[in-house]
Amino acid sequence: MRKLLSLILITVLAAATASCSGYNESYSALVMVSSEGNNHAYMTFEKFRGTRVLDLNNSDDEKDTIYFSGSIDKGSVTVYIDYDGNKTELFTLEGSNEEEGSLTVTDMDLHKVYVIIETDEECVSGNFDFEIAE
Repeated sequence: MRKLLSLILITVLAAATASCSGYNESYSALVMVSSEGNNHAYMTFEKFRGTRVLDLNNSDDEKDTIYFSGSIDKGSVTVYIDYDGNKTELFTLEGSNEEEGSLTVTDMDLHKVYVIIETDEECVSGNFDFEIAE
């Protein structure tokens, strides 16, 4: 009976940590606030280490540009984007640094966009913002 309960618990935990995108989230954070929704997602934290996947659902075919910004005070983070089934590096931050820009996609519709934020070390005071607009 214990083995069966342990197996069920492991299965539930494994399913809970896998996102619908196919990317696995695994992170530890201190004072993290994040939101993801229709055409917009953001994440701020005091301390963060690991992988977080943000899901931008684009409901408007007219919107074809992804605007992004990110900053950290300490650490190293790489931000990837996936809108076509391929994980592509968007930008990397190291030390006290910030990045801002946009990416226009004209050859396909942006319906499902995943932003993957990954660190190999603890990052301090981060702020990331992503929006799909015209």
